[in-house]
This record gives sequence, structure tokens and C-alpha cells, in this order.
Amino acid sequence: MRDIVSLLLCWILLPCSVVWAEVFQYRDDQGRTHYTNSKQAIPEQYRNQSTEASLPSLNRFEFIDQGTSAEYKSKREISSPDIEIFVTSWCGYCTRLENYLRQKNVRFKKYDIEQSITGKRKYDSLRGRGVPVIKIGSEVITGFNPGKIDQLLAKNRSR
Repeated sequence: MRDIVSLLLCWILLPCSVVWAEVFQYRDDQGRTHYTNSKQAIPEQYRNQSTEASLPSLNRFEFIDQGTSAEYKSKREISSPDIEIFVTSWCGYCTRLENYLRQKNVRFKKYDIEQSITGKRKYDSLRGRGVPVIKIGSEVITGFNPGKIDQLLAKNRSR
């Protein structure tokens, strides 16, 4: 009798099982974030910078009309100055920098200096030496320095 009850419970609960799916994100040269469920759907030039995405809750979004185009913007997202980061795919500190900025809900434009000609030119114009390099407004930081990043974000927000 116990076996029948167990089998019946498994048969009833089987359709309720959790479904797992991978979602990947990448940023294009204009700084827009794109999401896809397949690495093959990511354009070749952005595949090295793609990461598994943790998607935000939909109830935190509002629709913002921008003329003929529209974008979704997180209500929690911090209003921030122009931020550009210059990274490589193999750099652990670059990954830490990206995660740090995302945790703080700070928007940024990412350039992989080994994959993007535009990024490499901008990096060279900043006299970049090593990675990561972060440009907040008109100020440049070389290396991952959370204290300095917070200081510049606060300074630029108060303007």
C-alpha cells in the first residue's frame, strides 16, 4: 500500500517540478544590454564578454518612451554619470569590477580592449596601462578600487 501511495505522489508531483534555463547577457557597442537563452544567438564579437544573467524582477521596471525607440529602466537603478570600463575577458579584477557595479545598480558601458577597436582606441587615449580601467565622468581609475569608485560616484551624483 505504501508503494502505491509513493508512486501516486510522484505521479501527481512530477508536473510541478522546477524548470531550469540558462539566460545569457551581453552589452553591445552602444552600451545596451541584451538577453538571450542561447550562446549561439549572441553575435560573435560579443561572445567573449557574455555572462550568465540573473534577471531582475519584472515589477521593478517602468516603461520610458524615448521618441520612436523605447527602453526599460530599473527604478532602483542609480542615476549615474557617464561610466566606461575597459576590461579583458581573462582578467579576474575586471569581473569583480563588473559585478561590483551591477550590485550597486550602476549603469556602465563596457569595452573589451582585446575585442573592440573602439574600446582599444579609447583605452589608449586614456593612457591605459593594465586592466581594469574605469572612467567616471572625466576621472580615470586604474585597477579595481571600490573605495575610490564609491568616492567618485558620490561626487558625480551630487552635481
